[in-house]
Amino acid sequence: MHALLSGFAPIWVLTGIGYAVARGGLLGEHAERVLGRFVFHVAMPAALFTVVAGSRPADFAHPSMVAFAAGTALVCALGFLAARRLFGRGLADAAIGSMASGYVNSANLGIPVAVQVLGDASFVAQVILFQVLVVSPVILTLLDSGTRTDGGPADARPGAGLRRMLTMPVRNPIIMASLLGVAVSATGLRLPAALGHSCDVLGAAAVPTALITLGLSLHGGPGGASRGRGGPRRPSRSG
Repeated sequence: MHALLSGFAPIWVLTGIGYAVARGGLLGEHAERVLGRFVFHVAMPAALFTVVAGSRPADFAHPSMVAFAAGTALVCALGFLAARRLFGRGLADAAIGSMASGYVNSANLGIPVAVQVLGDASFVAQVILFQVLVVSPVILTLLDSGTRTDGGPADARPGAGLRRMLTMPVRNPIIMASLLGVAVSATGLRLPAALGHSCDVLGAAAVPTALITLGLSLHGGPGGASRGRGGPRRPSRSG
């Protein structure tokens, strides 16, 4: 129990610090957005690449992934059926409901928790790749079909979902870092010492910055205190 609490303590402390920083307005109103982009586009890809590249190829064929994949498929299917049968939603809305039911936050929240509590985030790459290479294509296909069937916007042309699916690895740095890490691990390549150390240093900033950003988001910006007292709600800038 003590070890478990010790693992979670940094998560709570850093999140609390982020909340306090946001409440005091120390980093300005755009802090959450800027730090979030830094984590997603820079620090977290470096951390994930380092972890995956240093793993053995056999680590990616873990039996626990079978349980995760089966659980994800079951929950997503139940979410889809509930949206369609119980709430009478269209195909596109049901696809979003399915994704909301079973798609986990494996990167910005999953990696910090895995590092702090379990001391190893290598299996997170398996989850990310499964979601991106299996779950996302199915959801995008349903969403693309639904927007055309339900009379979606004019830019929902046939094949738009396929194009989004095919270009997703290029547009998503987390996915690119995972795939590059898998390639390095599979080929047995070793990065030059200077480059590897640079990735280690940059990746080390991912977990604390992600938790600070989580704390910032819990406050909700400079207007958070006034909203708590029933004041007007300001539009979110976090996008």
